[in-house]
Amino acid sequence: MYKLPPASTLVYNVEKNSLDISSYWQPEFEPKLHLSISEAEEALLEELRRAVRQRLISDVPLGPF
Repeated sequence: MYKLPPASTLVYNVEKNSLDISSYWQPEFEPKLHLSISEAEEALLEELRRAVRQRLISDVPLGPF
């Protein structure tokens, strides 16, 4: 028994009696955004604020414990 590499498939060919392991996804390690450190900090804080606001919505009254 062996483990497959991440994001891989294994196909067994009965006629050729062979195994074929192929990758179906490869991560991209390129920067997606070109931001300065201060711009990245502000974007992160805004996303955190948005995520918290979104989870504060409730159909019943909320109260702290």
